[in-house]
Amino acid sequence: MPNGKGQIDCCYCVHFQGEYEGSDAMYEEGYCNLHKSDIPSTLPNWNHRLCTEIELNKHLEKYILYNPIEKLFARFERQLKENVLYEFPYNVPSAIKELKDL
Repeated sequence: MPNGKGQIDCCYCVHFQGEYEGSDAMYEEGYCNLHKSDIPSTLPNWNHRLCTEIELNKHLEKYILYNPIEKLFARFERQLKENVLYEFPYNVPSAIKELKDL
């Protein structure tokens, strides 16, 4: 999708807390209630964020039918570490890199 909606991001996780919800929270700073950690904004780079513990919320339901979570994770082409927050450009998931330890 050209606008990045439907790609996994912290904003689609049940543990994400921020000023906005769903795709409105994409790229915006927030807080992870699971890791008790701040989630930084990725603006102005527009990267998506995620960790291996993502639990999808209701805001991704309409998109996930077309891209099952396993298929989205397979696009990273490598095993991701636990307790690490990653960032990646939605159209180049193989460019995923560590953003911070959680």
